[in-house]
Amino acid sequence: MMTTTVPDGYDYSSGVSSYTEPLIYQIPSEIDGVPVVSIEELSCSFGGNMTYRAEITVPEGVTSIGSVNFDDNNSDYHYSEENTLLFLPDTIESIGTIESYGYPALNTIYSGTLRELFEIYPYIYQESGIFICSDGEFNTKSPVFNGTCAEWIEICPVNFEEISVTCTDGKCIVDPPVPEDSSYTFNKTTKTATYIGNESSDVTIIEIPSELYGYTVTAISSDALTSHAYLTEIIIPDTVTKIGNHAVGYWKNSDGTYTLTSKVTIICSEGSAAEDYAIANGLNYSTSYTPATNTTTTTTTTTTTTTTTTITTTLLITTTPEPTTESTATKPITTTTTAPNAPIIILPIDESKIYVGNTVQLIYYSENDLRWFTDNANVASIDQNGLITITGSGEAAVIAIDSAGNTAEIKLNVPEPVLYGDVNLDETVSLIDVICISKYNAGAMNFNESQIECADCCSDGVINASDTTAILKYVVESIESLPIIS
Repeated sequence: MMTTTVPDGYDYSSGVSSYTEPLIYQIPSEIDGVPVVSIEELSCSFGGNMTYRAEITVPEGVTSIGSVNFDDNNSDYHYSEENTLLFLPDTIESIGTIESYGYPALNTIYSGTLRELFEIYPYIYQESGIFICSDGEFNTKSPVFNGTCAEWIEICPVNFEEISVTCTDGKCIVDPPVPEDSSYTFNKTTKTATYIGNESSDVTIIEIPSELYGYTVTAISSDALTSHAYLTEIIIPDTVTKIGNHAVGYWKNSDGTYTLTSKVTIICSEGSAAEDYAIANGLNYSTSYTPATNTTTTTTTTTTTTTTTTITTTLLITTTPEPTTESTATKPITTTTTAPNAPIIILPIDESKIYVGNTVQLIYYSENDLRWFTDNANVASIDQNGLITITGSGEAAVIAIDSAGNTAEIKLNVPEPVLYGDVNLDETVSLIDVICISKYNAGAMNFNESQIECADCCSDGVINASDTTAILKYVVESIESLPIIS
């Protein structure tokens, strides 16, 4: 250790290392009664077969840091299974550099706010680690700010204007990049979008939004839907003022010619560009358009066919899937199938298999060939062999149509999953959740029932240090999922 006298106290410079034990080091707040007010250089290194975490604490009263270096010392075992932590007080007014070599999970815990962090550490945009502050968590991939979007815009550094930040009132991007959506092209200058198709060719209903990702949808490109033979209805908002040739209502033949179809009905407003297009092309249309409240393109796969006799049964299920980052809760699922004497018979789904991320093979009978659809691809999809893939929570109908026009369906109600480790319920698992559990165990924070369920990451019914260790391991990717099942 080396110290140098400065006007207000000591300037501290030291190297600390460990070869066999966890490196937990508290820089002294004073030496011989004289306060430590600055750090010129602090280097930390591991060597040998070191596999433990490091924890370095800078005391209150330190106002400047020249450099902090974490070095793996060229060890074959150079990083910890848990996070390496650096604790900084809010008395710091400037930081030179914080560097790490060989550390995949350097995390800095700063007592001040994000605004203060940006002011004292202008080179933070070069960092790949995580900074946890009193009002949020900052990294270059998925920052979290415990303030509104308007407040984030005020403090956002120039280098991070295109990064999506989770604020208390939603996601915020100061200067969003051009969105990526295969069904649209975007003009960042005019903030407008053009619908170009690329939906699944077996959809039957498409609803185009008036706004998408903050862009106004103003056009439909030529040939946008020329491969959609099953399309029966398209809802077009008033914001669409330009519709290209053969955009809707045509089938493109293999020789490049077009065939007009009478299947499609355009839903639009009176006097709109969509009505003009329908009249000019001899298409069916209805001026009963009601603006959609959603900001995504809605596609529905349904078919109007002969009515079949149905039996509806409601099952109350409790699912316990294999360990994943999410698990399901107890909720009702309604299954509807055709009566036994109907042309199509679908057996009820095993209730233990209804959870997000699972696949379910339907058991069914029909004397005719079947086509399978779902009306909500955000919840479930199905292939033509009857294999369902559950992709999200919510409601969806799985529909079978045979060659004779008979139908049968199963209605799914997939429960919301539990995200274990997300103790503060912000839809992400991070070091902030570790801090929340620490405060809970210290009696400084209360949890509601949802938080207690999310915090029990070891599935033992107890909230303790084992749960914080489990979250740390998950954050640094030394384990793939939560909860940990003994």
